[in-house]
Amino acid sequence: AEGPLLEIGCGTGFLTEEIIRRYKSNFTAIDLSDNMVSLCRSKFPQIEVLHRDGELPLGEEKYGAIFSGMCLHWFTDPKKGLANIRKALKPGGHFYFSFPNDRSYPEWDHFPLNRFLNVGLFLEEFGNVDFQEIEFRNEYNSPLDFLREMKQ
Repeated sequence: AEGPLLEIGCGTGFLTEEIIRRYKSNFTAIDLSDNMVSLCRSKFPQIEVLHRDGELPLGEEKYGAIFSGMCLHWFTDPKKGLANIRKALKPGGHFYFSFPNDRSYPEWDHFPLNRFLNVGLFLEEFGNVDFQEIEFRNEYNSPLDFLREMKQ
């Protein structure tokens, strides 16, 4: 679908960089962390980067595509957050996302992640959609190595 693009949870800009490279379009990135917003603003001055909670209603703007890489599992109420994302999409808009499953990142077991995200939850909110599950596997020598990679 045509229209502006939104990235929810831009973090360090790993996905942001790819979106800019591929789409070169009207693009806004948001994150809840002041530090991540500052980092992305300095790395990508050509886009708008805002301090906002992607789980809350996203305003009146309707987006042609919304991206969220490794962010949705931090939502306290994923069902409500997904409803807000769906409402922010233009008809025929696309939602591209990734999230860890119950086999992902055992190093995170002590963090308050929402481990109940699953494809069924997305189907409830978005209806009949196409999904592609891709498994990526990285191994780390230590938790510190894991955290260093997450920070990049």
